[in-house]
Amino acid sequence: MQHTPIQPSLLREMTVRRVLTELRRHGPCSRAQLVRHTGISAPTISKAVASLLEAGILEEGPLDHARVGRPSRSLRLATESAKVLGVVLDGEHLEVAAARLDGVPGNGTLETIPRPDSYDELIDALVQ
Repeated sequence: MQHTPIQPSLLREMTVRRVLTELRRHGPCSRAQLVRHTGISAPTISKAVASLLEAGILEEGPLDHARVGRPSRSLRLATESAKVLGVVLDGEHLEVAAARLDGVPGNGTLETIPRPDSYDELIDALVQ
């Protein structure tokens, strides 16, 4: 039986997904807590966190000096730089609601617009 080697890019993607899953599940936590929750090495977690911070998907909190030991920064899903959209498209109109990555609704409004005639118009309407 021949085995296909695992590609490094796949491992990175799996680590990033695991970090996001843990932050969704446990809420804000430090890199050290992510290491404990996932069992993934500290350097690997740090690389995944760095890429998520650079992409604007995560945000870092201030240094936490309240605990014993080295101060750490908590990490959380982005609240301003990234959003998720919920879309309902029916025969006559389009309804769109935005939320933060942690699931908290955005400004609480539900936008209703006339149904776009094409996919490109749909994308344009969502971007606005």
